[in-house]
Amino acid sequence: MKIRKFALLVSVVGVCLLLLTLQARGYGASARDLLALVTTPVQAGVARAHRAAFGIWGTYQDWKNVRTENRRLRDDNQRLRVEALRVTGVPIGVAPHSVRAVPQEWFRAIANYSHRHQLPLHIHADEQIAEIEAKEEAEYYARFMRH
Repeated sequence: MKIRKFALLVSVVGVCLLLLTLQARGYGASARDLLALVTTPVQAGVARAHRAAFGIWGTYQDWKNVRTENRRLRDDNQRLRVEALRVTGVPIGVAPHSVRAVPQEWFRAIANYSHRHQLPLHIHADEQIAEIEAKEEAEYYARFMRH
């Protein structure tokens, strides 16, 4: 590792001394042109690699944020739809189909949403005997029905 660093240092110093010698002897323009001829393709390659790497990184960042942005936009869209319906006087509410069709945790989330947004909660609670039995067994439905 030390040998490589030393070789690189010697090479850089040698090139600098060569360029200074050429410039001192009146060949500065030719040396500058020769140096540009050698370094320009290298600089262009490094610039392309840099743009490609940061382009890929930027694309990754965009993709990473798309889901969050889509969720936010979907929520905003839903909120604006609800507001538009309220402004026009259209009554809206939340209506899971029945006690048997909605798991308890979903029903809690739906009921909390309806309370938070002051929306009526509608459910077919006593449509069938099985629903009546399920409602009697599950206190959480009865509690939300009283609201």
